Amino acid sequence: MQVFTASIESVILSLSKLRTKVDYLGPRDSGIFMDSEGDLSIVDDLDVGYVSDLVRIQEGLIEGFLDSSSRSIDLLGPRLFMASGFAWDLGKGLSIPGIPNERFLALKLGRQAYNELLSKADYNMIKDIVYLENPVGTAYVDDYKDDNISDELRLRVENALISRMRSSIILLDGPIYPPLVFSQIGENYKDAYKKLYLERSVHVNRLIGLVKRLENTWKLIKIKELWKNIKPPKAPDPIAIEKLANGKELYVTPVIRERIESSKEKYERYLIYVFMKSPIGSSVYRLESIDKEKLLNVLGECIRKTNIRGLPEYIEIADRLSKRISSLLYITAFTIGSTILGVAYDEKVRLEQAVREVEAE
Repeated sequence: MQVFTASIESVILSLSKLRTKVDYLGPRDSGIFMDSEGDLSIVDDLDVGYVSDLVRIQEGLIEGFLDSSSRSIDLLGPRLFMASGFAWDLGKGLSIPGIPNERFLALKLGRQAYNELLSKADYNMIKDIVYLENPVGTAYVDDYKDDNISDELRLRVENALISRMRSSIILLDGPIYPPLVFSQIGENYKDAYKKLYLERSVHVNRLIGLVKRLENTWKLIKIKELWKNIKPPKAPDPIAIEKLANGKELYVTPVIRERIESSKEKYERYLIYVFMKSPIGSSVYRLESIDKEKLLNVLGECIRKTNIRGLPEYIEIADRLSKRISSLLYITAFTIGSTILGVAYDEKVRLEQAVREVEAE
């Protein structure tokens, strides 16, 4: 163990030294610069005293919270996708599965198998149980991307939960807009995400998004007002905000307005980035809302409730419960699928992981 520990430590220390010379050590041809943001500008500076007051006095404004999780299993050809969601709403828990008549499964087949299924009586039996097409009716067959199916299924589950929630402020794990609405992707995929956003749009004024996966977003370096006294790094948001923090234990960006416009559409949201140091390393997340005042109303509570893992405890609870449910779904699918259809070899490794996640609770 000492041999490989020393080797790994040597490599990481070398990279640490390299970062003092080069801001971003990743490849520049990986597509990470294909960010989808629009115009970014600062609308409100937040001084240290103001943020401290928010952390001290804010309590109980977040009435609900929500997270979802998805998995899939290869049944030797067909791939079954499963999604789960957990929400806390005005003192009551909601979950999918758990709400009657809400689908949480999707199925990807070959074109021939899909066409055959459509002609069978079985189709009428399962069409209300499992999604076979995307939100705009395109079949989940052949080269339809697995990642998109998983994302679409999670968003469908989230939208179903949000539509049932009565909380005036809901903390959502993830962006308030489905992330690929604005991306340069195929129209087929883009139309699916747009429809999912339209379903969500009637509730979006109640949502505060908490985005924790920021490795591929490059928004902060594009806001010139942030870099008046320091040179911006050519790096994604987690590295950029660490440089802005300049050694502080807690750093909060000003309120940032993002406007995304095209000839057909216009979206606007407000963003605040939070950087915090903890005993297990620094954490970064972004809060976002279409309502600036609601965003400020929950900022202090989110900071105060941030745990050692770097997330507000609300999101930690929803994350753990939704993942536990999806682990149970996967174990069930493996148990039944392996005896009837068979499963791909790698699924046995995923089964062990799912079992560990359930047992860890």
